[in-house]
Amino acid sequence: MNSPARLGRIVTRLTQLKQLTAQAERLEALDRLFGRDLPPQLRAHVRLAAVRDGCLVVHADSAAWATQLRYRTPEIIAALPPEPEFAGVRSLRVRNRAPAAAAPPMPARAHMSSAAAAAIEAQAEHVGDERLRAALRRLAQRGRRQREERG
Repeated sequence: MNSPARLGRIVTRLTQLKQLTAQAERLEALDRLFGRDLPPQLRAHVRLAAVRDGCLVVHADSAAWATQLRYRTPEIIAALPPEPEFAGVRSLRVRNRAPAAAAPPMPARAHMSSAAAAAIEAQAEHVGDERLRAALRRLAQRGRRQREERG
């Protein structure tokens, strides 16, 4: 069985998480700027996915919305806000977003295996934060109680 990851090791990766979060926030801000001049009915069905190599990559909800966006390409490019990321944009690529897959239904009550409870308990021993340690111990205890109730 793999030993639980130490919290310190997870935290060292926070820099990467911060960078990803900053990139996502910037893309969201660019998406708002991009959609600002679009007609509201079109804006509700398209989303800026990327800006790279002089091309806007935009996702549309369906082929019909993608077609409307393609017809408006010249006016969309002409109306781009004066942001450094939009400088030099000469083209627009539209892709259809795949419909979100339906999530499998959650069981009425999830059960924890004895291995999972033991792993959580072991991880709790390596956590410096007392409140987090206590929460992990309570979670492991809940798993043990579930097993006892099931017999």
